[in-house]
Amino acid sequence: MTLLRPAQIITLSLSLLAVLCWWSLSPRTDAPEIAQPSQKTAISEVPTPVAESLPRPSTEIASTDAVADFDSWTQRYVSAPAEKRAVLIAEGVRLATERRPVFKDIIRTNPEQALREAVPMVVRQELPHQVLAQLEERVNRRGAIRVYQGVGPDNSGPAPTHRVAELENGKTYQAHVYGRRTESVLWVADASVNGVAIDNDLAVNENPARVLEVGERPDPSKVAVSICP
Repeated sequence: MTLLRPAQIITLSLSLLAVLCWWSLSPRTDAPEIAQPSQKTAISEVPTPVAESLPRPSTEIASTDAVADFDSWTQRYVSAPAEKRAVLIAEGVRLATERRPVFKDIIRTNPEQALREAVPMVVRQELPHQVLAQLEERVNRRGAIRVYQGVGPDNSGPAPTHRVAELENGKTYQAHVYGRRTESVLWVADASVNGVAIDNDLAVNENPARVLEVGERPDPSKVAVSICP
């Protein structure tokens, strides 16, 4: 076996020492860290926006106020003693005049609502003629209901259906219907027309007959017929 000389041992030791120094000082490439999924993931909750209730159109508010104000006056007038009613007439005429165009618009746009909000007969029969002149007219007669249909300006699209009520007394109204009346587009020569009207606009009740209200005084100008069950 060949023995190393002292000089060779020193040289080999220095070489090993240099390699160790180079290895310790050289940059290391570490393995990338893999993020472990957490047990719970925090989610920031965004509150769901709540839709704010929009105010009703001014026309609808005016409609409700005009009808309600007059109804309130009728309650005060009917409950007042006879000797105190005269001082309330001027206010009633003013409120009825303000109510008239509003109620006419209800007849055109929602005839069912118009019939529901019409002044009850038991109240009408207590009101002075100055106030009655501004209210809706009660219609209960026979007549012809004519239905007109067509197409739009493009000669293909739909067009609104128009109905005209021609009563036996010669009056003609623009008929506004709802419910069962809307299902028929045929002309009816001898129909029972029951409803309320302002000027030429008539809200036609889907029922052909009107039942007398409790406490209503029958119209003396009409013939009373007794029917035995």
